[in-house]
Amino acid sequence: MAFFDDLQKNLSSVGKQAAEKAKDVADITVKTAQLHTEKQKLEECYARIGQRFYEATKDVPAEMDLVDFNEVEARLSAMKVLEDEIQQLRGKKPCPNCGEMVDKESNYCNHCGTSI
Repeated sequence: MAFFDDLQKNLSSVGKQAAEKAKDVADITVKTAQLHTEKQKLEECYARIGQRFYEATKDVPAEMDLVDFNEVEARLSAMKVLEDEIQQLRGKKPCPNCGEMVDKESNYCNHCGTSI
């Protein structure tokens, strides 16, 4: 009988250890996800600060920021070209007056009423 009592105690102990390990793994997973979320929010915050700084100083950038500012302008221009190309593929064109996208077949701009 002592054998079975010892076996039961050992199995019970192993079960408790396994449950504790599983709980630890679950806690680590939750904390890792929370850490990832916090890092992502921090990066978004840095991006907003950087964007505000760029907007506030783009007309007179510091010497050390000039290269990055020029790259921002180049990327914004490239993005505008790509957005326009996508709109053209979707059958849209920019209004010559306000720049809003309208159907290629439109005779008037839906936004400002200009004849196209």
